[in-house]
This record gives sequence, C-alpha cells and structure tokens, in this order.
Amino acid sequence: MSLNIVPPEILVEILRFLDPSSVYSFSLVNKYLSATATPLLWHSPILHHEDQFTQFLSSLAMTTKQLGHHVRELNLDTPHCPTDEEVLFLIERMPHLESFSSADSHQLTNSSLGRLSHYCPDLQELSLCSAGISYRAMHHLGQCKSLRSLSLKNCEELVPISLLPLADCPLEYLDLSGCKWLNAEDTAYDVRAFTKLKVLGLMCCQGVTTEFIQCLAQYPNPELTVFSITGCDISDDGIVSFVKAHPNLEHLTLMDCTITDTSLFAIQTHLPVLHYLEISYCNRITKSGVRHMIRNMPCLDLIGLKNCNIKLRDFPEVESSPNVYWASGIHVDRFTVYELELVRKAESQPPTPETDSGDNTDIETETDIDVDVDDEINISYPHFHSLIIFPQQPLVLQQRALLLAHHQQQQQQQQQQSQTQSQHHFRPRSEPEPEPEQVHIEEPYSELAENIHENYSYIQDYLNTL
Repeated sequence: MSLNIVPPEILVEILRFLDPSSVYSFSLVNKYLSATATPLLWHSPILHHEDQFTQFLSSLAMTTKQLGHHVRELNLDTPHCPTDEEVLFLIERMPHLESFSSADSHQLTNSSLGRLSHYCPDLQELSLCSAGISYRAMHHLGQCKSLRSLSLKNCEELVPISLLPLADCPLEYLDLSGCKWLNAEDTAYDVRAFTKLKVLGLMCCQGVTTEFIQCLAQYPNPELTVFSITGCDISDDGIVSFVKAHPNLEHLTLMDCTITDTSLFAIQTHLPVLHYLEISYCNRITKSGVRHMIRNMPCLDLIGLKNCNIKLRDFPEVESSPNVYWASGIHVDRFTVYELELVRKAESQPPTPETDSGDNTDIETETDIDVDVDDEINISYPHFHSLIIFPQQPLVLQQRALLLAHHQQQQQQQQQQSQTQSQHHFRPRSEPEPEPEQVHIEEPYSELAENIHENYSYIQDYLNTL
C-alpha cells in the first residue's frame, strides 16, 4: 500500500514515535511525505549547542519558505546567550509560537521581550532567567491572553506591581524565585487574580515574609497544588493560615523557615492529599512532631529533613532501609516512601495488652517479669509496659524481645492463679479495663538496662532460634 493514500493526520501520529533523524529521512521520499513531516521537524527545534543555534538561524535566513510558521516551542538553553537582535529575528518569523524559554536571559531587554505579544499573540508559556526587563515589558505581555505559565527567575529590575497587567491571563504556573521586588501590599494582593493558579514558586525571595503569606491566605487560590518558599522570616502564624486556606496542596516546600511543630500539626490536619513535603533547614521542629505527622498522613510519600537535627536514633525502625541516601552521618536527610512505611508500621502496632485471666485481675506495675534465657541468665523488667528498647537493636529483634516477654508474662499469670496468696489485687467486674500503656523508649539507660545490655549476646542467640 502506498503511503500517499494515508491521511496526513495518521502519518503525523506515526511519525511522533520516530527520532528526528528518521523523520528527516522520511521527508525526503516525496513531496507528499515532505509536506507531512516538515511541520513535525520544525515544531520544537533542538538547540542544545551553540553550533545548532547558529545553523538554525542560518536556515531561517536562507530559506524562502515560511518554515518558522511551524515552530511552536523555542527553547534557547544553549551556552550561547541570545541577544535582543537574535530573539527579534526569531520571533518575527514565528507567529504561532506558543512556548519561549531562555536559560540565560541577561542580554535580553524590553527591546525584544516587549515585542513578544505583537509577534507571538498565541504565547502560552514564557520562561526567563535574569532578564533585564521592566514593568513596560510586563505591560505588553499582558496582551497575551492565552498565557498559562510564567517564570521570571532572578529578574531584578521589575517592581512590586509588575503582576498587575497579567490579571486577565489564565495563569496556572508562576515562578518568581530569586526576585527581590515582591511585597505584601502589591505583589501578594495581585496574585489573588490568578484563580486558576496551580503552581506558585517563591524560593529565595526577600520580600516573602509572614505578612506576605498571610495575605496570600486571605485571598486564596482554590486550585493551588504546589507551593514553594524559603525564608527565615516565615513563622507558624503565616504557614498555619496558609495551609488552612489551601487544602488541595500536594507538594509543599518550606525550607529554612522558623516553623515549629505547630505548623506540622496544621499540615497534617488541613492537607489530606499532601504527597511531598520539604522542610529542610527548619531546625525548630522536633522528632516527636515529625513522627506524629508521619503517622497521621498516609498519603505522604517523601519528606525532606536535612539539617533539622533529626537523628538516626530517633527512628530506629528505619535501620533496615536499603536506601543509602536517606541519611548523612548521624542525621536524617529525608524519608522516602519506604522509610515512611516502616515508621507507620511501627506506629500502627498495637500496644501489648494486659492478659485477661478471666477474673479481671490487675497487674501492679511494681511486679517483675522473669525471663529465663537458656537457663543461664535471669532478666527482670521493672514493669512490662515500660520495657526498654535499645535503639541499636534491629526492628525484628525488638519485636521478638517484646513477644518473648509477653509469653513469659502469660506463663507467670497462669502460675499465680493456682496460688492462694497473690501479689495482685482484684478489681470489681463492673469496672472497665484500663487502656494499655504505650511501649516507649527510655533514655538514658537505667542500671537495669545496662545489665541487660551486658548479656545482650546471650539474648540475641536465643532470639535467633525463635
């Protein structure tokens, strides 16, 4: 069957699965196939190297065909920093351009970027870094009524009201990281107009303070799912109000903030679908706050904890993790989904219940439990429910120790039933059973625990036989 009878729409979908060199070879077969393949070849030019960028400019200058009309995405991530003249030359020949990005825009000014709305009215995405643009360029950019994504990283010549001309743009993505011109009175107030905003990045912005965050909370963006900030001037007051106003957050970054466990409690209470949390360099949070949050957030898949003073010994249950990147030295860097599941599993294990002997007896906490190991050593715990767990022990070994102690306790209970004088006092049947106490870790070790630790090798040999 000849390919000439295949509709061009079908051919285009087939060609999308081929690499550019194969598509180019396909376009050389005949005029029909060339007309089908050419728009795909020019849709997103690959310009990773300076020689590719130079060749691309030469091709546009030499051809008599309007090949630039096929370009939809232009990504200038080459080592070569484009100039205003080069960008003007490009956008003048690309009336249907939808996405423009420049990794290094320090040579671009209003002269070129201010003309984007004139030559590329269908622009939907714009990404700049360190561009020398001013409010004038933003005024013209507001004419791009289809603009959905805007990144202005380190664009320092803008002013606090620079977002005002974009009020009618359907922005879904906004990244102002590294910008120093933001303030609560103007910038935070203007963000309220972006009712479709889903991603907001404010990393390393000096003007982002607790007041700024509270202003965002006052005028929330209902569809916001990703939010990123850094700053030591951001406290619990701002974060608590913000998470209450944005319950649909899935990714949250709060690096180097002065937050405490109060913010962690608000996060677990008001963000039920949160998957990613980055709180590195927030050194006022505690291990108990982190543990409590992990236990109550089943959707959480990753949490960053670098330089939060969370130590490995605070989470002994994750020692069996095969991941090598979740910790550095004695401190935790992050918990991935694997470590989080280990913590949740350990937290979900019910406390060991008191044995019901049938006559509602209550075991006094001062009663010792004798555990004989290989008939060689005798170990006594001051009371079962405050059993000391060594952080150095693997999780499986800890569980075996608990089961062994509980088994010995049941045997002792049965022996005491046959004795006429019991050390336990009876309680009326009408009185409800008390809630079992939680097993907890006691540090530093008591004198009794040190005695157990000296005989640890004997215990381990015995437990391994279970």
